[in-house]
Amino acid sequence: MRTRAFSLIELVVVVVILGVIGAIAVPRMSSFSANAKVHAAQANVNIVRSKIDEVIAIEGKPPTAIDATWFAGRKIPKNPFATASDPRQVQQVSGGASVTEPSIKTVEGRIAYWYNRDNGEFRARVPTRGSSAATLALYNLVNGTQLTSLSDTAKPVGSGGSIEIELGG
Repeated sequence: MRTRAFSLIELVVVVVILGVIGAIAVPRMSSFSANAKVHAAQANVNIVRSKIDEVIAIEGKPPTAIDATWFAGRKIPKNPFATASDPRQVQQVSGGASVTEPSIKTVEGRIAYWYNRDNGEFRARVPTRGSSAATLALYNLVNGTQLTSLSDTAKPVGSGGSIEIELGG
């Protein structure tokens, strides 16, 4: 009785098909991973901001520090972009009420988050991208800001805040 085996051609065809599938799937998966980090960073910033807002509502002023006991597991949420040994660490500054942004917005080798205790502003640092514009776009996306330069340390005039409208009557 003769056993049937795969020919070399059949094996090559299977390997080529697997290679094509891999070439398509791997870039898509890395894109999903990058998007997941952005969404996780946005969610973590919003979680911390809501805790800061709770303290402001109760005490009438921003907290002097971000307290890990406010969060599940008694830990500040991780910054998924952080490369330092502690992805939960917060640089807490007294920068004055007008300072809404850190002077250094990238995370490489730096503290994961930035908090100004004078006005309650909280930001996540992000990784450096291929260009300043790409880094700024990521920073704005994660933090919900509309900065025009990586050197900005205050919100641009006309961004955020409230407006008054007088209604006739």
